[in-house]
Amino acid sequence: KMTEKEKQEKYLFNKRNKSNLNASFLHDNWLASLPGLHTKRRKLIKSVSLDSNVSEQKKENNEVILRIENSRSGTVFPHVRSISEGDPNLKNKVTNLGKVRKQWIQEMLSKVMKSKRVFGSTITAIAKADGTGIPKFLTKCISLIADNPLHMSSEGLYRRNGIMATIQSLRFEVDQGRLIKLDLEKNVHILTGLIKLFFRELSSPLIPWSTIEKLADAYDKISKTDDKKKRGKELRTVGQIISTLHPANRDTLFFLLEHLYAVSGFSDVNQMNIENLAMMLGPTLSWTQDLNNMTNMTSMMIKQNNVVGCLIRDCER
Repeated sequence: KMTEKEKQEKYLFNKRNKSNLNASFLHDNWLASLPGLHTKRRKLIKSVSLDSNVSEQKKENNEVILRIENSRSGTVFPHVRSISEGDPNLKNKVTNLGKVRKQWIQEMLSKVMKSKRVFGSTITAIAKADGTGIPKFLTKCISLIADNPLHMSSEGLYRRNGIMATIQSLRFEVDQGRLIKLDLEKNVHILTGLIKLFFRELSSPLIPWSTIEKLADAYDKISKTDDKKKRGKELRTVGQIISTLHPANRDTLFFLLEHLYAVSGFSDVNQMNIENLAMMLGPTLSWTQDLNNMTNMTSMMIKQNNVVGCLIRDCER
């Protein structure tokens, strides 16, 4: 016949065995994300079991102590702290941890995908999302430059490079829709660098390469004649070619050309005439995706720079 003390010890022994929880081969980083659980060692965990004094400690401080055993030696990690809240259902926490982690990754990826609303997109998609004819980012950024005479007269405007780390930081803010951050930037070369990066990273160029080739032919005919009537006819042809662009691309192009023309008006101070501006902006406004045309890069760059220069010069017409 067992005494009351023996009965109580047997009851506690059985209770401890029933409470044993197995969480095989869990990384300690995962376990560390549970409330109050910390471990410094970078080893795989073989098992997680309740300490023998769990029932007594649970009454005193509402905590459950874990014993972490090494997968090889079975030694106890004494630096592992307790899991608070007195929740004995650790198995569910460990089991669901992978699901929570996966859900968090999916949410972060979703935010990243949603954030690509300006850089790396297309002019038409951005304008549609903004509900405007011209992307809001571009109108704000150019306005900050154009409305400041000191910016417009800054030497090397659109030629000098800003700090790339700052440009990338602003790019992130713009992608998150925080255009107000642009107002805080006092370095005009950061703003111009952001504009060039915007056009360079478009998934499709502002001016399709086929349009560049047509414009190059039209301007070639203009340069070969002194007849005003013929020149006027070819200029109308240029206007017709541009009119075939998507409305968002066309409006954005005109807006940019007018700004660059205004910048060239300060060329005696900023040292940026039409030819220099065309050289800096031309490669970002158009490119070919035909690998066969990549063999003669020099002639292509000359062609597109000439076209962009002519467009800047003639934008007032």
